[in-house]
Amino acid sequence: MDDCNNIRLLPGEPADLPLIFQLERAYIEDYEPQNLQAWQSAMNRHLEQWVRCLPRTVVAAEGDEKTGYMFWEQDAVTATLASIHVKPAFRRRGIGRVLLEHVEEAAARDTYVMAHVYTDEGERRCLKTGVRSIEHANFVTEDTITI
Repeated sequence: MDDCNNIRLLPGEPADLPLIFQLERAYIEDYEPQNLQAWQSAMNRHLEQWVRCLPRTVVAAEGDEKTGYMFWEQDAVTATLASIHVKPAFRRRGIGRVLLEHVEEAAARDTYVMAHVYTDEGERRCLKTGVRSIEHANFVTEDTITI
């Protein structure tokens, strides 16, 4: 299902930090449970990153519900998509694609986008929206490599 018409993109604000925490933790629990303790031990570092990146954080919303977010880091020549998450109940609606397109447009003004992605599906989506460099690519397939 691809229902992007009702998606609003909002600038990140301090009130979004609990959403970021919840979805980041859910990712670790679902995909890297062996790293949960280390992730929790580094919470101060995560909080510093989330706060530092608030000016480059975009939150997706449908109606009154915040459904996902993404944020990126930027240096002089590269924008790195540091995190992107969509709540499970809102996946397969095009929200992630809208968020990726937004970071690509915003970052392309002065630089290009690099993403940290682990799944083949995520890598494919990033490449299709114009991300030019992918870090990690742990589960990339031959089909995705040819995009």
